[in-house]
Amino acid sequence: MSSFIAYNTQWLDALKVREQAGQLHKKGMINQEQLQAIQAQYPVGFYTPNIFVRVVLAVMCWILSSSIFGLFGVTILTEMVASEEGIGIVLLFFSAVTLAGLEYFIRTGKHYQSGLDDALLYMALAAGITGLCLIFSSFDDSLTYFMLAFPVLFFGAIRYLDKLVAALVFLCLGGIVFLGLLELGEWVKIVLPFIFMAFSGAACYWLRRNKQKESLRFWEESMTILEGLSLILFYLSGNYLVVRELSEAWFGVTRVPGAFLFYLITAAMPLVYIFFGLRYKDRLLLRIGLVLVVAAVFTFKYYFSLGHTEVLITLSGAFLVVLAYFSIQFLKKGHPVYTYAEDESNNQGILNAEAVLITQSFGGATPLSRQDTLYGGGQFGGGGAGGNY
Repeated sequence: MSSFIAYNTQWLDALKVREQAGQLHKKGMINQEQLQAIQAQYPVGFYTPNIFVRVVLAVMCWILSSSIFGLFGVTILTEMVASEEGIGIVLLFFSAVTLAGLEYFIRTGKHYQSGLDDALLYMALAAGITGLCLIFSSFDDSLTYFMLAFPVLFFGAIRYLDKLVAALVFLCLGGIVFLGLLELGEWVKIVLPFIFMAFSGAACYWLRRNKQKESLRFWEESMTILEGLSLILFYLSGNYLVVRELSEAWFGVTRVPGAFLFYLITAAMPLVYIFFGLRYKDRLLLRIGLVLVVAAVFTFKYYFSLGHTEVLITLSGAFLVVLAYFSIQFLKKGHPVYTYAEDESNNQGILNAEAVLITQSFGGATPLSRQDTLYGGGQFGGGGAGGNY
């Protein structure tokens, strides 16, 4: 499956090695000379500038491409743009040309997250999806449009490893499930929240089971984002405020059956996330749980008021302080532990440093496997920090 990726996979592996070597250097496990030796052992030929250059390249690419496409459409394709189908064909042509340009810059210019490849990808996908929807506009069906967009977005997420496109794939799939269920009849309205909880729960389970696989290592960050989205969707599917407001807006239902159950889910699910986040040292669960506590408080505050806002705020603050204290005490125990230190996402640093140094010392340039690298995210501490790898 990795052969389908547009970027050089050997450089992607080397990029991870350099990233982890930078983290180990920041932790003092390897010195500057060893870091430089590892970077020399695992060269990366990607062009990846700093964030400011990325923004400039993306904006300039968008302006130039839009100008060329607009001039081309006005002067040459005037007759074709007289109908929606004609405009759709023109957009598909523009999408194909943009994708060809993207492939050219990746292969010849070695662009990787440079801003230029990001802009070309988004323009190509947007033009392709819009073009398909215009060509099939006679269906006038939202479900059809979502089904047309899904394979295009899926292609972009898999081939170009784009995390934003991966998130759009998940949202598009959710839209397909929602609109497809509505076609089944009125009875679906009653069980729709539970179906979405089952959908998001199954997605989260699959992602947690598979994102650590060696064959899927290039999509690990995208899968982590999808895992977070599935956890949020699971909660929102049972949140009373969301269920009631959307039921009223879409179906005209002002009274939610089983309201007590949704109130229970609204209050308990963030605490469940926090509990398992603490229990299994899972930062994603913990952080999402803490954010959803705010959503739960807002939900109950929206429908119930104690009449004394200052008292409620004081009690909430005191509760959070107590919760934070006991959480810190709990996280200090066991193995691995949480710390306030930056970039402590993996406790196998010494073993990984040894693996990297042994590989470097014997002169082998073979990229390390997942067992020899951290592959846990984090920030660059060495390679690439200056804007070029």
